Amino acid sequence: MSKIGLWSLNNGKPERLKESSIKLEKNLEDWIVSDPNFLREGLTIIGRQVKVSGGFIDLLALDPNGRIIIIELKKGKLRRKTITQIIDYASSIDEMSEDELKNKVNDYLESQKLSMEETFSNLNIDDVFNKDPRDILLFVVGSTKESGLERIIAYLSDKFNLPISTITFDIFIQESGEKIIAREISEPFENLKEVSNNDVFEDLVQFSKQANTFNVVQSFVNFSKNHDVYARFYKKSIMITPPNNKTRMLFTVWLKPTNNKIKVYFSPKAISEFYPINEQEISDKGFKEGYFDLELKDVEAFISKTESLFNFINNKEVEKDDE
Repeated sequence: MSKIGLWSLNNGKPERLKESSIKLEKNLEDWIVSDPNFLREGLTIIGRQVKVSGGFIDLLALDPNGRIIIIELKKGKLRRKTITQIIDYASSIDEMSEDELKNKVNDYLESQKLSMEETFSNLNIDDVFNKDPRDILLFVVGSTKESGLERIIAYLSDKFNLPISTITFDIFIQESGEKIIAREISEPFENLKEVSNNDVFEDLVQFSKQANTFNVVQSFVNFSKNHDVYARFYKKSIMITPPNNKTRMLFTVWLKPTNNKIKVYFSPKAISEFYPINEQEISDKGFKEGYFDLELKDVEAFISKTESLFNFINNKEVEKDDE
């Protein structure tokens, strides 16, 4: 089992930092609620200690694609029973009616003095809560992992397309007393099967033709074929992902126009995780994290700009291989 170690360099010599005995579970929940990007870029918390038939979900979140994230936190080691527990939570959310889930989310948002309209301003509320299908991702978070846990998660991912991420944190203390947090994300989705893409694509084509954005679909499908990315289809959107992890979003395009504009979410943070480029370089190319509206007349220009970014990445990969 791997273990993270951190060293500081003092006068050119490495000195190992001491691990902290801070209680992880209690602090993690507060940290994630205050800044969900601490866990994953683009998350919005929509529930805390949510009561469901399987128990209490520590945190419920939403990603930029409108996918529901169930987050289970442990102060120590992630064990086999943690996986059983979070699958039970997922089944509870999956079988919940749209109205019941909406009410639970609304209760939490009201307690934070937030509104549904404000929280879901960039998404269609009905699409998020629609029971058929309800797209759910599972995050288990702790400090270490029990031996064999990754093998079980990989099996569930490969055989049943069950998307489970493990996220572990280690806390270290410098001599000054300042704490450093190290995060490790494990996502065994390399062998995920196609996510019924062909069937969903037919729905997407029909929707985009009615919305007069079928040409946008064609453009982004061509983009995915020409570059090292994968196009994952939804009924009303296309999510561009890395080819070896089809649950991670690089960017998403929604195909229902409003005032001749479509919605896009772009994630330089995710791109920098999977490709040899840092966020500053992506920013220098004119891309920022978050939602923006794209004029239909500017779609081809956006694709051209994005192609330039991936050509730049490809050139960096070639240069790296030649070193």
